[in-house]
Amino acid sequence: MWHGWIKTLFWCWIAAQFGLVLFAVVDPRLASGLARSSLLGIAAIGTCLIAYLALRGQDRALLLIPSWMLLLVWLFGAAMIVLGKLSGDIVVTGTCRWPGSYPGAARLHRDAIRLPLHRRPAPARAGQARCR
Repeated sequence: MWHGWIKTLFWCWIAAQFGLVLFAVVDPRLASGLARSSLLGIAAIGTCLIAYLALRGQDRALLLIPSWMLLLVWLFGAAMIVLGKLSGDIVVTGTCRWPGSYPGAARLHRDAIRLPLHRRPAPARAGQARCR
């Protein structure tokens, strides 16, 4: 009987995720915030479920613990980046905006296509971020 409730909740969550993708066309900022909160919910529910099953001695849950810890660390790092608490050269290069999302990107892309390889501008040196 409880399997039916879990199945219903799962399909409602999947439908909400597809709705979120469609909502991103209307308001991308709000959709990205909702997607981040969805990841937080996945992490919380998954952590509780894995802890419950691991305490009951389920081998698969015990094997999931290291990779789940990596997911939690990654989510924590992503949250610190979004909140502005984590910065640096590695973070800057890892979170640069997609080429084409800054003003003048179309011109730079067009010029890079036209120029032969020996005339293209040199890439940025280490420590210099190309993002703005």
